[in-house]
Amino acid sequence: MSKLEKIIIKSKKEIETEMELINHNKFNSEEDKNEEEENKSEGEKIKIPAKEYDYLLTMNLWSLTFERVEELNNQKNKKQSELDALMNCSEKQLWINDLDNFIIALDEYEKEEEEDRLTADKLKKNKGKNNKEGKRRRKKNNNNNKNKDNTNNSSIM
Repeated sequence: MSKLEKIIIKSKKEIETEMELINHNKFNSEEDKNEEEENKSEGEKIKIPAKEYDYLLTMNLWSLTFERVEELNNQKNKKQSELDALMNCSEKQLWINDLDNFIIALDEYEKEEEEDRLTADKLKKNKGKNNKEGKRRRKKNNNNNKNKDNTNNSSIM
C-alpha cells in the first residue's frame, strides 16, 4: 500500500476492514498473509490478536480534520527541530546547558524560600504582638471581673 492509498471503512463489514488493514501491514510476513487468506476463503472467523487496529477504527473523527492534522504536523516539526538542535550539540555543551538551567531553577527556588521565610517571620512577630495584647486584655478583664465580684460580694453581705 503506498502512502497515498486510502482504506475506506464506510459501508464495509468489520472483518473486511480488518483484513484490508492486515494485508497492508508491512510487518506481516507472506506466510501470515497466505494463512489469513486461506482462513477467509474457508469462511472461518479470523482471529486478530487484541484488535490491533481498534484504535484506528474507534478514532474520534475530529482528530481527522485538516486543522488537527496541521496541528500535529506543527508539533512534529517542532519536536524534530528540538531533536536536531540536541543532535548538533556536543556532550559538553549539553552538560553546560543543563547546569545553566539548574542554576536558574535553584535561584528561583531559593528566592521563593526566602520570601516564605520572611512571611513566616512577619506572622510570628504579629502573633507575638497579638498574644501580648491579648494577655493584657485578659488580665484587665480579670481585674475588672474581680472588682465586680468584690463589689457584688460586699453588697450581698
